Amino acid sequence: MQSFPQPVSGQSVIRALAFSRWPFLAVALLAGAGACAKPLDIVGTHIDLPFAFDIQHSTEELSDRGGGFASMQQVQIVVTDGPAKGEKMSVFTVYVLPKNADASAMQKEQQALNDKADKEPGVRSSSSIEIDGFDFHFIDGPIKDKTYPEAIQIAGLLGTSALHIEVLAEDTRPLTPPLAAAIKAIHPDYGVLLKGKSLMDGESAVSVHDHLLQTPLGNVTLDADVVGKLSDSLVQHDSTGQVGFRHRTFDLFESGLKNSQGIRITMGCGKLGALMPDDYRKFLDMSTELENPDASQRPSDVKTRPGGTLLGLAAESTTANGLAVDPWHLIHNGVERWAARKDDLWYMVTATRGVKASPLLDAIMKQLASAPTVCQLDLPLGMPASAASAPAASPAATSATH
Repeated sequence: MQSFPQPVSGQSVIRALAFSRWPFLAVALLAGAGACAKPLDIVGTHIDLPFAFDIQHSTEELSDRGGGFASMQQVQIVVTDGPAKGEKMSVFTVYVLPKNADASAMQKEQQALNDKADKEPGVRSSSSIEIDGFDFHFIDGPIKDKTYPEAIQIAGLLGTSALHIEVLAEDTRPLTPPLAAAIKAIHPDYGVLLKGKSLMDGESAVSVHDHLLQTPLGNVTLDADVVGKLSDSLVQHDSTGQVGFRHRTFDLFESGLKNSQGIRITMGCGKLGALMPDDYRKFLDMSTELENPDASQRPSDVKTRPGGTLLGLAAESTTANGLAVDPWHLIHNGVERWAARKDDLWYMVTATRGVKASPLLDAIMKQLASAPTVCQLDLPLGMPASAASAPAASPAATSATH
């Protein structure tokens, strides 16, 4: 199940990977419609699924939040043939390249987590396998997910990086021996996996350029003493390949005050219901976050109120407290959200900050209050390094105004 942008948990990169849901918005770029018996290529990994399927929607996300790079994909599908015909499933893949990783330490932690996962209640089978000379661990068993409580999973280390794949289902019917064999026979494309970090760097260089942030809501101007970087970028496609939602997240700091004045801000827009049913209201109510099994990541004192303006539209806003301190040493104890809608589109901003109010955040929201009503769904996800010197696009050149 998808959630809205939020700080990552206090777990290490490997612990976050180990047979549990990744705490960011999930990801995938597999556009298309109609029954598909072709193999699935997801985050540089080839999977020969043993059934035909229709793609309902897919999401792709690149993330670099200081502790390492992650490329993630999630594809929602419906099985269209065989004994599991009609079953809804989700294929989720994440590749992580930690910063300053120690291979020996990662191996020890991964083994400990594998051993722990094997002892979880309800595990039907588990085994260790080798893929291209790398050790992977396979598990067939239930997971803590309300929508898809059953799963086949495989996780392993590729040197100092990690790959984790989950095939999730509503029940065990589609989790057949042929599907287990297909997951054990994945084919990683190491060139594609390694290319993701440079694509993220290229997009960051273009989206933070000459004191401008290039966002789906248009350009935002930064003061000369503010520095920043792109920390997360997401695009979602529907079953026809059309973009349904787009967001970019930035880590911003006033020069010299990185640890006390930093904010993380996400600006995005898209079609109502693209992320999940009633996504506009769930975003403001923080209902998904309030269900987080990790109590340290649940917000408290959530207050939603009407009033205010976003992109010239009447908006609603939410404030909350109590999120855990960000593991990359950015103090993010407060959350503020804004949302507005017009016709079939909605526009959102979510920011995490320290305990005190942020003048930097106030300055950005002042700009966005009176900015044109713009939704740039066509911003590229990932860019080659050769594009790093290109100027930020202007809303007039790339946007549809509603």
